[in-house]
Amino acid sequence: MKMFLKNRMWREHWQVIAGSLVIIVALFGWFFLQAATSTRSVHFIQLSEPADVHRVFQSGEPWLVLCSRPDAILPEVFEKATKRLEGKIHVGVVDCHDKLPSGKSVFKKFLLRDDIVPTIFTIANGGKPK
Repeated sequence: MKMFLKNRMWREHWQVIAGSLVIIVALFGWFFLQAATSTRSVHFIQLSEPADVHRVFQSGEPWLVLCSRPDAILPEVFEKATKRLEGKIHVGVVDCHDKLPSGKSVFKKFLLRDDIVPTIFTIANGGKPK
């Protein structure tokens, strides 16, 4: 690199260098725009928030919910399903061991099995999770 600069070889290749810099700047710009305009398609539901609980369990909207800890890595199949279902159904993650305002966990209130991992259920029209 030193020899390249010292012997002024860059003058012969300035177009290649400029083109490379333009491509690098364009890629950074594209990544920034993708990150800035992307919408989060997975909702992280807090059972301590009454608005979240109402929206998922009582609003009648269709939901696909994964029972998982907030810091856990989402299963790959769930992420793929989320992309395919975007715009058709709401997708959320909830810690089903946390307590609802009634004092029961999601597992106990809706009689879901907690020995099956991952636990995924659907809920719509104000009905019970299935």
